[in-house]
Amino acid sequence: MKPTRRASYVACAAALLAVGLSLPGAAAAAKHKIGKNLVVTRSIRNGAVTGVKVKDGSLTTADLAAGTIPTARSVANASTASMLTNPNQTGYLAPSGPTLVGTVTLAVAPAAMTVSDLHVEMLNPHGAGQSRTFMLMIGDIGAGTPGVACTIAAGSAACTATGSVTIPAGAHYFLQYVNGAGGSINIVTMVSYVVTLS
Repeated sequence: MKPTRRASYVACAAALLAVGLSLPGAAAAAKHKIGKNLVVTRSIRNGAVTGVKVKDGSLTTADLAAGTIPTARSVANASTASMLTNPNQTGYLAPSGPTLVGTVTLAVAPAAMTVSDLHVEMLNPHGAGQSRTFMLMIGDIGAGTPGVACTIAAGSAACTATGSVTIPAGAHYFLQYVNGAGGSINIVTMVSYVVTLS
């Protein structure tokens, strides 16, 4: 039997309707289900992936290129106009700024930080038999543990510590000095060190 023209139109209309109805479903499925390895770098538009799209805590420094996140660094300076001078005496300095006679200031680490490059300068060189050791201490006065340290020996007016120490967030820290067996002259013009946020 030969198909009629009317039957052909009905068949075409039905086919087009079926395709039209299936397209939204196919688009929705494609939107939510992407095959493995189908998203590659070249198919992502520049600027399409932002911080909002990255899951919090999912990236570490190993995922980032060197220098992507700058390291926060600062230099602290301290000084004092008067210090103990007798042999084997121990005294203290504020970690930054001038220390007034009879006062000691503890600092609190606002975040975990690394201290390095401790450098101390005095007004004049030590005499024969004189020395003074400077230490950045972690903890409280009388119960601190030594961090970086350097000693100004006889004939010298400065010292620089090698190495570094990490101070935990919330920990106290301060500067301590100990005179040698021959005592020490008393004016320190500068104490400096580098602080790097860990």
